[in-house]
Amino acid sequence: MDLQPEQLVEQLEPWLQNKDIQYDWESSILALYRDLEFQITRSDQKSQLVLSTSAILSVIVVSFGGLEEGEYLSLSGDATTLAATICYILALCLLIASVGLALSASFPRLKRGQQRNLYFVPDILAFSAEEYADTFLNLSRHDISREILQQVHGKASVLARKYQYVQLSMMSLMAAVVLLGVGELFLILGGRG
Repeated sequence: MDLQPEQLVEQLEPWLQNKDIQYDWESSILALYRDLEFQITRSDQKSQLVLSTSAILSVIVVSFGGLEEGEYLSLSGDATTLAATICYILALCLLIASVGLALSASFPRLKRGQQRNLYFVPDILAFSAEEYADTFLNLSRHDISREILQQVHGKASVLARKYQYVQLSMMSLMAAVVLLGVGELFLILGGRG
């Protein structure tokens, strides 16, 4: 039996109003942390895809687009050749920008606060093994939850920066592909394509 959202809310309402039910916060925090890790991995995969595609297209533009030998493209030719040359040069610049942005997504820079976090690798390594174990074992459940949530917040900041770079990189790649198409169109119109 498929329930509509309204019916599901009606059935869950008594359960939601019950104050005696204990909510497992730790499981929710762990699920949030794992979800962020998954999203960061997905962002890295997108970045790698854009980086590879941009690099391959850059080689194609230089090698086969005539920029290398000046065969098809020239700044001193007729109007269609000039327009195609400008499109190819702009596309190459956008492809280089796309590569740079994709690389930036791989290594986002964030400013860190002064407080140590027991789940952040550089902070962990600042302790000796015994000092870390003692510090961690002396934390209360509340303190541990706070440490995890601070790390979740930090990872969310990293994820936001990664997605920003990936988005800009993808937009540069798409704009470059459009310019390559327009450049080819100019060459076809000029009888060289």
